[in-house]
Amino acid sequence: MKIYHVENWAIVGGIGTYSRDLALTFPEFQHEIVFINQRGMQYPYIKWFNDQGIKTSFTPNGQITDEMFKDAEIICLHNITGKSIKEPYNWLGNHRVFNIHHAVTPLFNGNTELDLFVSYWVRNRYYGFENCMKQALVLPPCVRSKEYISIQPRKGVKVPVIGRIQSSTNQEKGKFNKCIETLSKVTGCEFLIVGNKESICTDPRFKFADIQIGAMPNYLSQIDIFVLDCPTTESWSRVATEAMLAGKPVIARNYGDGLSEQMIKANAPLANNESDFIKIMQAFVNNESLRLETGNRLRTWAFGNASEETLRNGLIEYIVKGM
Repeated sequence: MKIYHVENWAIVGGIGTYSRDLALTFPEFQHEIVFINQRGMQYPYIKWFNDQGIKTSFTPNGQITDEMFKDAEIICLHNITGKSIKEPYNWLGNHRVFNIHHAVTPLFNGNTELDLFVSYWVRNRYYGFENCMKQALVLPPCVRSKEYISIQPRKGVKVPVIGRIQSSTNQEKGKFNKCIETLSKVTGCEFLIVGNKESICTDPRFKFADIQIGAMPNYLSQIDIFVLDCPTTESWSRVATEAMLAGKPVIARNYGDGLSEQMIKANAPLANNESDFIKIMQAFVNNESLRLETGNRLRTWAFGNASEETLRNGLIEYIVKGM
């Protein structure tokens, strides 16, 4: 079975990640990666794909044709929006199409049906297009849990570290300063912020690091609490899933989106406003037992509900039955 992955180069932190994880999760399938535009040519995962014998190609200006996928059985769209790919979308019509992760995309025509692989929140945003869905699968992002098994909780720390770590796929431009302002109201802790630093922060409690491919396990090993306050996350959050797999307590703001859906399913702390967000973070800073118990519980939940094993068990039978 041949699967084509269509990746959006504009998603700087995530480009190639899902294709890599799916290729590792389903080694019995033949994978080929198509990057929209050519900025991905220097991306680190390109070498990994080449080393694994996985073919990669680049299409200029978002132009895709039927000829590119003539031997494809399944097409996986990764974070593809209507702006990423130019019409016509006829090339989708003769294949099984999985919409991976969180992008809401208008890639519909009279012949196209999508197998949605996203949260119920994203599914609801397709209201009116039910005739284009074969089945709205709700499965987690494909996260390689093996990379997080060895991460152990930091016990006995006098100054806990709150981490705000992202892959850049869900950060609303211009909102990072507000996040720093909110975090600074929590006392008795330090902070590790991974992402784009948009202003000078003079608070010595804050340390900043750049987004780096493959660095997530190392970043998570340095923190005690993971927080996420981002109103643009559209489905289950990869970074929140990674933090749970690492055994970190995850605290998020409730924006009624797919991340909120994930937090509710995991019974993780979810704040309805900034004041509650700060109170919950402070409670976890002050109570090591609460940190350890919550982190262990979320890790158990994530391995059972949001790992690559979950993806494989939930998806492979569906794929094979539908071919």
